[in-house]
Parts: sequence; C-alpha cells; structure tokens
Amino acid sequence: MRIVHRKLLIVLLMVCRQGMLLGQDAAEPHHLPYPEDALEQAVIFYKNTLRQGIGLYNGGEYSFKYPDIKGTPFFEGQDWKMGTIVYGGQVYKNVHMKLDNFKDLLVINYYDSKGYFHYLQLITERIERFGWDGHNFIYLKTDSLRSPGMRSGFYDVLYDGGVRVLARYAKTIQKNDDFESQTRKFAEKEYYFIENKGNIVRIRNKSSVRQAFADREKEIRAYLKKQKIKLKIRPAKELAAVAAYYDEINEE
Repeated sequence: MRIVHRKLLIVLLMVCRQGMLLGQDAAEPHHLPYPEDALEQAVIFYKNTLRQGIGLYNGGEYSFKYPDIKGTPFFEGQDWKMGTIVYGGQVYKNVHMKLDNFKDLLVINYYDSKGYFHYLQLITERIERFGWDGHNFIYLKTDSLRSPGMRSGFYDVLYDGGVRVLARYAKTIQKNDDFESQTRKFAEKEYYFIENKGNIVRIRNKSSVRQAFADREKEIRAYLKKQKIKLKIRPAKELAAVAAYYDEINEE
C-alpha cells in the first residue's frame, strides 16, 4: 500500500508540473502562473483526497466569462488564499480558494487524473464555514434572518461574543466614470450587521449602532463619542470594538 501511495504522489507531482500548460480553462480570463510550490500542492492534494476523502471535489466547473471588465470579482484580489473549509460536515485544511463576490461562490482549484487544471465551484448550501488570515466566513440562509437588507450568502464574522458583528462583501459591474469610455469595472460594496438577542440591524451610521444596542443606548452613545468612532474609515474594526465594549458592560 505504501508503494502505491508513493507512486500516486509522484504522479501528482508530475501533474502539478504539467497541468498548467495542458489544462487551463479557456473561459477564465485570469490564469495562475506556473506554481513554484508544485511539490507542496501535490502533497496537499494527496492529503486532502486520500486522508480526508474526495467529498470536497464534487462541485461544478467554475468559469468566468467577462474578460472585458476591469478588476477582479474575487475578494482581496486575484491571488489564491490558503485556508480551511468545513464542507458537508468535514474539515478540509490547506485548501487553495477564492471567494467570488460577484456570483457569491467559493472556488477551489485542483488537478484531475489526466493532469488538467480546474476551477471548481463548491455547492454553496454544503459550506458551513471557511476562512484564511483572520477572516471567518459562514453561510447564512435568508430563512434564518429577520432583517431588511440581508440575503442568503457568505458573511464574514468580525466579532462573535454575546453579540455578533457580520459583514457581507459584494461586487457589482459599473460603467467607467468617463462619459466617452465604454469600459466597465468591478466595484465593491460592503454591508455590516449587528446581531443582538435575536434581532439583526443593518449598520449604516452611528444611529443604527445605538439602535442595535438599544438596551444600553446611553452607555453606547458615550462610548462612540469618547472613542471618536469613525465608521466610514474603518467600520470592521470599529464595530468589533463597540460590540466588545457592549459585552463588557453587560458582564459587570
């Protein structure tokens, strides 16, 4: 059995060296460069498929057919992120992934048995959570939410204590500001929410923050003023800080 596994690992390494040349998806406008860490990718794929099962690699083929649009549909740029996914109740570590904020899809990459490189979109409803570098995304269904402005999709958990702060990132296609130009580009939008005692409030300004913490409105108002909270400049960090303060005074 060890000999078979060793041979398979060698084959995977050869696949990693040849896959980019043989199997790039013609429909995908952005291609990965030749992977310098081919051996590392082969080992990761080997571990994920043999030791954790092949359950992660059962989504549909992903393609993006908008080569005339400037920018990227992916969260935090075009590069692949190395992180962990909980998918169908199974934990998968060291997975290369991208979050498509235009289609609201999680994409991973892999090489098939013939050495072709693929983009695979995971089945959204089977994704429980995933993350990398401090981001912790969860999938929420509309049926479980009771707040205007929220929809089913991926939410970044910015703070999770007695209350929860959530962020949803979306991308839209906009025309260039230049009237004479016909080019289009991706524009990112961010939406923030606070969940407190079963109620979810979309955060647009300081007034909505006070609304989310209505039971301690006086203390929250004073905190916002004293700390000079600036939601327009750094909303994620500031909202997490306010939520932590609210939990702190509730424990007193």
